[in-house]
Amino acid sequence: MAEFNFIVTPYRGYEDEILRLRNRNRPLKQNRAYIDWRYLGQKTQSSPEIFWIKTSNGEFIGMASLIYRPYWIGSKRYEFMVVGDISLDKEYRGTGLADKFIFFIQKQIKQKTSPCALVIPNTAARKVNSRNGWIEKDRFIHHVLLLRPEKKIHDRVRIKAVSSILSTLYLLVLKRKLRAARTDGLTLNFNSAFSEKFDTFWKTFEKKNLFTRDRTFRSLRWRYRNHPGGDSFTIVTCHHRQNFVAYLVYAINAEYKSVTIYDLMAIREKYICGFMKLFIDSIKKNDIDSVRIPLNKSHPYSDQVKKIGFSARKGGQSIQVIIPDHTPVEFNQYRWALTAGDKDV
Repeated sequence: MAEFNFIVTPYRGYEDEILRLRNRNRPLKQNRAYIDWRYLGQKTQSSPEIFWIKTSNGEFIGMASLIYRPYWIGSKRYEFMVVGDISLDKEYRGTGLADKFIFFIQKQIKQKTSPCALVIPNTAARKVNSRNGWIEKDRFIHHVLLLRPEKKIHDRVRIKAVSSILSTLYLLVLKRKLRAARTDGLTLNFNSAFSEKFDTFWKTFEKKNLFTRDRTFRSLRWRYRNHPGGDSFTIVTCHHRQNFVAYLVYAINAEYKSVTIYDLMAIREKYICGFMKLFIDSIKKNDIDSVRIPLNKSHPYSDQVKKIGFSARKGGQSIQVIIPDHTPVEFNQYRWALTAGDKDV
């Protein structure tokens, strides 16, 4: 194998090279506004770091990023290491270089004081990570509810009469489940922006025994409103007799006529079913075929959304971690609660 160097740099000063290498190896191209938002938009004590593979003649042919994100373990806030933008030029794949690079990154991570490193990799990166010390902690599962099930069912069954009967039965079961959800005293509000009341919500939210991303007003505003595509996101709040008890953030994919819920939180789990029933009723009149909620498999709300008709898809995307030996946290004591928002939407 030719000679390669593994080096670490800051983000600033390497922005254009990051964008070029990332876009060379991704089907979805991004721009400078996106990577500046992602790398610099959320203020943390630790700055982003970039891991590089550099050839002997000075060319960058591979990279990965490490960005610090605020997470809460119980009632204590930490800055976690989130690894992303793992890229390697095509001609170097399958040569064993990726394994050496990931092992190099792992060694760097183990020297940090952050209690955990987290990555949500694609299939190729997951396999390399697994060979080099990353542990699969959980999986992202799409929980799906079909508002118009005819096409989906027909695509599987192929017999029109049978798919029609199954669609009717599906809708009858869904109607029964939604009817059972209690909405007494609950009301919805569709919002264009976050406000300081989200800080009050977050302070009130019971974090005991949970591992979850920071949901302060500042974090929510950065993640959704300051996102380069921020106009795509809609905020829905739920009140119980004037008390702010739950919210969600969603976006519509017009091509697939689908709603994806990126964030979902409630002061008490008991509000989830009623909140989701009101939300589903509110979007039925739109040209929407399905609603999707990506959650980690062991998320506390998984059971709640299943009660009102959501089905968990098989498989799911791996959530891998490296937990340094010196970490002060016993992670097995905490229930993980991740949403699509953890993927830097």
